[in-house]
Amino acid sequence: MFRSAVLLPFSVASVLAAFAVPHQGQRYTVVASASTATVAAAAAQAVTVHEPAMQCETKVQCERMDARTMAQPGAAWIYTVAGLPPTDAPAADDRVDTTALGIRGLAFVVHPHRELKTLTRDQVHGLMSGSITNWNQFGGPNAAIRLLRSTDPDDQDTLSEYLGAPDLTRLGQSDAFYGDHRCLRLVTGDPFAIGTMSIAFAERAVAEGVPLQIVPLDGIAATSNAAMDGSYPLVRTLEVRFANVEDSRNARLLHRLAGDEGQELLRASGYHSLPLR
Repeated sequence: MFRSAVLLPFSVASVLAAFAVPHQGQRYTVVASASTATVAAAAAQAVTVHEPAMQCETKVQCERMDARTMAQPGAAWIYTVAGLPPTDAPAADDRVDTTALGIRGLAFVVHPHRELKTLTRDQVHGLMSGSITNWNQFGGPNAAIRLLRSTDPDDQDTLSEYLGAPDLTRLGQSDAFYGDHRCLRLVTGDPFAIGTMSIAFAERAVAEGVPLQIVPLDGIAATSNAAMDGSYPLVRTLEVRFANVEDSRNARLLHRLAGDEGQELLRASGYHSLPLR
């Protein structure tokens, strides 16, 4: 479902050079947050299948790590950060090499019967805090709003940063869900529901004729282009970080992420891929 072919450019010379330095018998760990664990596990699995000598494993580490921890060799750290990757800013710490992999925009979605023209920041806060609970507050019918709240920690962080609210789990009443597919099923099956999902996933669903409306935010359409150019506010960047040392396994992992399997993995997780530099 929702398949397309996208290849990232990658230096052939750098890939060949990377394979020249083996690390036999040394375990390689891909560390992830709860939100990026699926991407990390699939990437580690792809490396293990194609290059079993790397002895690649996955570890979920929910706490944010500092640069000193990430500077330890023999590991890759796959996390997301708020906003777009900087284009010309110097590295925060020269001990860590950071590569941006993809962009994920978060969109509010409703059933087309609701005809919700846009949402403002104040209205989103009202939904999350419980002060907006009925569709008549949006000029719609006198019917209760079924608020769908993603339990994905990155989605929660994105909304918290947008609203300036530190803990959305304590705001309002809502039905919890996890994943774009689940949100799609709930929203298309309930004309009084409102939820969130990745822009990439929502656009593909609409293109296939699924009854779904993507709601603009602050008057800005929730589109892939708006997410990529930074005009849309709910955006996160997926990054992979390595110790800034000579380690061929880092390039091997990037090589797998740049290939067909890696690109399909990013798309399935709602990311727009970025060219690897």
